[in-house]
Amino acid sequence: MTKTIAICDQDHEYARHLAMHMLREERVPYEPRLYRSVEELQQRQSPEDTILLMIDAAQAARIPAQSGFGKRLILVGDSPPDSLKEHALSKYTPMRIAMQQIREELQDADKSLPGRIRMSDHMKVIGIFSPGTGLCRTPFSLTLIQLLAEQGRTLYLNFESFSGLNALVRPAFDSSLEEVLFLLPDQADKLSSKLAMITRPVGGADAAPPVRNYESLREIREEEWLSLIDAAVKWTDYRFLVLDLESLQGLTQILKKCDLIYVLQQEQDLFSEPKMEEFEQALRERDCQELLLRTRVWKVPPLQGSVGEDLRGLLRQPYAGLMREQVKKDAQELRRDTGDRT
Repeated sequence: MTKTIAICDQDHEYARHLAMHMLREERVPYEPRLYRSVEELQQRQSPEDTILLMIDAAQAARIPAQSGFGKRLILVGDSPPDSLKEHALSKYTPMRIAMQQIREELQDADKSLPGRIRMSDHMKVIGIFSPGTGLCRTPFSLTLIQLLAEQGRTLYLNFESFSGLNALVRPAFDSSLEEVLFLLPDQADKLSSKLAMITRPVGGADAAPPVRNYESLREIREEEWLSLIDAAVKWTDYRFLVLDLESLQGLTQILKKCDLIYVLQQEQDLFSEPKMEEFEQALRERDCQELLLRTRVWKVPPLQGSVGEDLRGLLRQPYAGLMREQVKKDAQELRRDTGDRT
């Protein structure tokens, strides 16, 4: 018996557009069939042959629960009502996100389908840390992720108490990192879809929302951060994961997850060197000297001029040219290194 995906929508142009994307999507291994009405669907489509029914919200109520069409995804014109949110797809959803949501619905229906699991050596994790102060970290981080995005898809996670990102990205975030943590570990396979809905573009990179409540940041346990990193490696298709870190629970273990660590010093800061020495000494005392072998130290100068609303102006900063060459080399070296951090 050949299973199919039934799409029932009076907006035939949208249904056809959706079906064409399915046919091009290798990880949706079921043929889509189009129907303009419930009557046509019931006449020509067998419920037993239907792995997933995608039906317009206006027509969904016309198919009784006992019809045999079990797994459903409701197509809505705008934001779905709360009663439908879990299994609804807005027609305004970008197709790459829609395809991921459809894949997840199919995985629930067909457990033999492979998930979006990537080998851990495909994604490279880069940590950014500035001992004692984070004054130079934000401009460096936002420059770095744009340069990395030139080398491959990049996800940026900010672990700061007060990141300022909401004032920098457009549109502003309407969610927080706590919502992502809430998925773990039971719904880690939903992480890619969740990120696709809540991230914001910075250059060519995707920035996830920071923690909304700085007090809750202190309460997030080490194992939660590590679980988030592991889930991103396993369940997303980014090439680079950039972690913007401050002194938080589990910092040393998080750094151990990193394939490369950028440690920042503020230029013209008399205390930069002593802070760096204390950081290195702390790693030695924890028997983590191997982290120093993965560490690259940058001295970051103050910002000059405006960076622009889209943050692309960061790439015109004096240090960005030097960064571009080094980041390109680092990205190439990381690709050659297939070792998996544990």
